[in-house]
Amino acid sequence: MSLLKQFLDVVSRRKKIIIVIVLTFTLLPLLFSLSFRPVYKASSQLWMHTNATQTQYLALPTNISKFEYSDKNKLDNTFFAMLKNPKSMKRIISTLNITDEKERLIDPDTFIIGSEFNLFFSREGIGVNVVESGDVIEVAGYSSTPERAEKVANAAVEAFMILYADIFKDDARLAQKAMKARLAYVNKELRKLERRLYRYRKKYGIIDVTMEIEEGLRQYYSYLDLVHQNTKTLEEEKKVLEEVTKTIAVVPELYLSNKAIERNPMLESYKQEIVTLETTIAKLKVDFTEAHPDIIASRMQIAEYKKAIYKEIERILGDENFSRNSYYTELEKRYYDTKINLEIYKTTDSILRNLTDIIYKKTLNVKKIELLFNKIERQQSSLNTEFTSLTKGVSDTEILLSMSPSNLAVLNYADASTISSPYFPNRIKFFAISLFLSITIAFSIILLEESADKSIKTLAEAQKAFRGNLLYGLPKYKKIFGFNIIPKRLLRYFPTLRDELLLLKQRNFVRKVLKNNAIRRSVWNIISGIKVVSGDTIARSILFTGAEEEVGTSTIALLVARELTVSGKKTLFLDISSADDWHLQGKDILSADKKIPLKDLIRSSDIYGIDVLRMKEITNIPGIAMIDGLPEQLNNLDYEHIIIDADPVITCNDALFLSATANVVLLTAKLQKTSKETIEEAFSRFKHLKTSKTGIIINQI
Repeated sequence: MSLLKQFLDVVSRRKKIIIVIVLTFTLLPLLFSLSFRPVYKASSQLWMHTNATQTQYLALPTNISKFEYSDKNKLDNTFFAMLKNPKSMKRIISTLNITDEKERLIDPDTFIIGSEFNLFFSREGIGVNVVESGDVIEVAGYSSTPERAEKVANAAVEAFMILYADIFKDDARLAQKAMKARLAYVNKELRKLERRLYRYRKKYGIIDVTMEIEEGLRQYYSYLDLVHQNTKTLEEEKKVLEEVTKTIAVVPELYLSNKAIERNPMLESYKQEIVTLETTIAKLKVDFTEAHPDIIASRMQIAEYKKAIYKEIERILGDENFSRNSYYTELEKRYYDTKINLEIYKTTDSILRNLTDIIYKKTLNVKKIELLFNKIERQQSSLNTEFTSLTKGVSDTEILLSMSPSNLAVLNYADASTISSPYFPNRIKFFAISLFLSITIAFSIILLEESADKSIKTLAEAQKAFRGNLLYGLPKYKKIFGFNIIPKRLLRYFPTLRDELLLLKQRNFVRKVLKNNAIRRSVWNIISGIKVVSGDTIARSILFTGAEEEVGTSTIALLVARELTVSGKKTLFLDISSADDWHLQGKDILSADKKIPLKDLIRSSDIYGIDVLRMKEITNIPGIAMIDGLPEQLNNLDYEHIIIDADPVITCNDALFLSATANVVLLTAKLQKTSKETIEEAFSRFKHLKTSKTGIIINQI
């Protein structure tokens, strides 16, 4: 069985509960709403437009005029907080003279309507709502008449605007005072920073730090180029010197003359002068080119010194006592010239590297000064920005202080002529909410009852629990006269009317049931089950009893007796139950005692056409066990089948008493009513039987 089918089955079985709950919880609130006096609502709108002039220094309620709220309730709460200000509320209440039963002005807290729920307890008040995506504020007035609601709404708007303007201006004055004090401090700090920056520039002699760094870097890289060039030339001269030295080493004359030249003091002095001039040129080339006059003059002096060196070498070589040609003389000059150049380049390299280190350190120092200047300039920039903002804020507050309340918002006052119907109670809303809640409650209750219901729900469940003793009962059948139109207690005072109604109901029910082929087939199915329980033949004495009250025991017993009678079997229906609805009335009822024979009490029923013996109405004996020889009398009756209808075994011992006499005992249970535990408890009552056989009928009707 699908969940939907199970749910619909639960609803079908408990539809009476659903109908009663829905009608009760829907109609009662609607009727309850009729007792309320109508409350009318009038709305005034205002649109705040001060965000164009408000600055971050105005200490208003947080963002009250900016409408930058992600949560609508925050804006509602902000304006509620302002409207609940005692100053504003007292102005509204006193203006409208709103008093309580003792002619006293009402408490401002009771004048605020936060939701429709408050209208259950208050008939007059104000509320706030945000409309149009948060740009428009609605101030609502509630009262018993449209005109009064209009006055409440308009008075609330006017009082609110006066309060808002006062708060606005008071806060603006405080903000202006704070801004002016801050402005003086910022101005003072700016002057301090300017003086500090001037002192640093004067101390380090720097006007433009960026230019100083660029010039230092240019000199640094220029010196590096000179160092690289000098190193390259030095390496080349070393190679030349090595070649000349190798040549001189193999010629004794040159070797000896070389020694003489090296010992000449004049040549040494010339060499030192040339080195000095080359050093000067290296220093000048940092700032100047080769075309500079000082560099040209130094080059000319070097050339003169070299000529003097050559002449001195020729003189020395001319005094030697050996002959030589011009090749040897030039070789000696070249050797000495190369040695001078090596000395020059070594000295120049040392000087250039020292100058490079000096420029590098100077540039780093300027960079540190730049960082210091940047820090001061950032502080100046921040203070300048704040100075500009404060100046604008002071100017804005001057404008705001001159504003009137009408400049702070656009107002749209309430009009009573536009109100056509009460705002509260809204009976359509009442009905819709009540209907929804009643349906929810009804389904919750029936589902709760269903979860607590331990009864057997399906035949499959019953078959699984009582496999060996199970007989199927009557199928579901809709009663035409299933409802008692007149209460049973009332019928007790009108026995004739009660009997006529019972007979009418029984005749119609049985007539409809017996015309239903499915019902008749199920009755014969029960009879077949009785035959299976008893053996090869249908038992003569069959006792029907219930596991509990109202499980259809009498109905099944009557229908079995009827079908057996129709089939030609002589059948007696022995009714020992106490149920009122299904009692079969016999004719010429006699009072009897325990000595009267049973056969004298049997009567023919005009309803079913079967013989009926109803013990409880035709005897004054409180229990059938008091009748003398009851088992023997039943055995001696001239009937093929005796169908016994007894009260539930768990409530009456008559069923236990006759169970020893009956050939078959059938215990009736009802689907979706009787629990497994109840059946087991009732079935256990018949464990003492030795000859009788028992079965269980699962009834659905």
